[in-house]
Amino acid sequence: MKVFSLSNRFYYREFPDLKNTVLHDLDVYNRVLHKAYKCLYDRAYKGASFKDSELHQLLKKQFHLNDYIPLSAVHEAKALLKANAALNKKLIQKTDKRMNRIGMKIREKETELEKVICEKEKMIRKTKLHGTAEKDDLYEATVIDPKIKNLKNQIKLLKYRLTGEKQKKDADLRKKAGKVRQ
Repeated sequence: MKVFSLSNRFYYREFPDLKNTVLHDLDVYNRVLHKAYKCLYDRAYKGASFKDSELHQLLKKQFHLNDYIPLSAVHEAKALLKANAALNKKLIQKTDKRMNRIGMKIREKETELEKVICEKEKMIRKTKLHGTAEKDDLYEATVIDPKIKNLKNQIKLLKYRLTGEKQKKDADLRKKAGKVRQ
């Protein structure tokens, strides 16, 4: 069986005179793309006001190009901006989910702590009514007190994590998103 391979690739070694031209074109395209993205970002999040045709004319004039490269760069920049906005939205949703999970863990630990504190109070009432038993004191000192201390520490660490997630969401993600104009 015969296999045909049709490839649009070209190699620099086969066309030494095109190498510099292609590298120059790629460099110019990337600079135009960067400028287009920056302008579109400013328009979307920082309140800059201009139309797509004005952006296209600006890029043509600044980089001394014809229509093809600026139009292509503007379309790619729009796609990148839209993808970044969607990614940022997903990151905010993930942060919200993490914050909910941490909140649930905090509530679980707090209810567990309340149960252990109630158990300790029962032990204290029992010892006041019936006198002290060495076994009860030992159980309280070796099991209940360290458990209370451990649960309080876990709750404190979870609250610290929750605060960090809130700050991350408010500072980093909201700042990146800015206020989208409709």
